[in-house]
Amino acid sequence: MFADAHETVFLQRLTAAEALPLQTARGAELLVVDGALTIAGRHAPRWSWARVPAGDRLSLHAGADGATVYIKLGLPMTAAAAQ
Repeated sequence: MFADAHETVFLQRLTAAEALPLQTARGAELLVVDGALTIAGRHAPRWSWARVPAGDRLSLHAGADGATVYIKLGLPMTAAAAQ
């Protein structure tokens, strides 16, 4: 969907019970657009949103009907970090 030097944005479709390992060097944001996920052991139904801190590693697991997830890798830089 979008990519530049600071962030990458895409839709990820997962089949039923599919796992997606996610390692985020600069953080991430997730939005469950369809279906449901388990994120770090917590149920995330449709329209759930999560922010993953920089450096975290976790695995997303789709629910029984699969899931579509909007993923943004790389969180906005602060003015101090940009200098």
